[in-house]
Amino acid sequence: MSAIFDNNTAKYLSTTSISGIAAQTQARLITMWVKPTTLNTFDIHAALENATGTMAQELTNLTGGTFAGYWTQDDFVTEWEAPITNAGTGVWQLWGCYMPPNSNGASLDVKSYANATTGTATNTGTADTGNLTVFKIGSDFAAPNGLIHDAAIWTVANVAAADAIVSALYNSGS
Repeated sequence: MSAIFDNNTAKYLSTTSISGIAAQTQARLITMWVKPTTLNTFDIHAALENATGTMAQELTNLTGGTFAGYWTQDDFVTEWEAPITNAGTGVWQLWGCYMPPNSNGASLDVKSYANATTGTATNTGTADTGNLTVFKIGSDFAAPNGLIHDAAIWTVANVAAADAIVSALYNSGS
């Protein structure tokens, strides 16, 4: 999948064809090649949501160029991020966000990837809120601005498997 976004909140890509693939009790990795046009709030925003639209995993670019992966198990009531500085505008870069399987009350580590740089954050899991059945890039509140290529959702065994996938993608010469 490739897409061009022009800072318009009315434009987004969405699919509901992942039913049964991404349960919140599974480890997940979102990856995509991104070329941001600007460094404004929500230049690129990708989210996995459940059937009621509650976001559980996000991959975003925030104001000032800090990129982060989020775990928003209960739609921003419990939220943490793993921020890192991305490569800026006008260049292709590989972004990724690893989320561990949710376990209520357990300590969980979120991991973000921007090319070969990573960031992690730790917080406590909350109760599951359903399988993740919607993948959306851009939303009605997050105007994306840039190019996207090869967006993917991976179910992985653990963070080591996610690291291996991101490393292989980044070192592929794409």
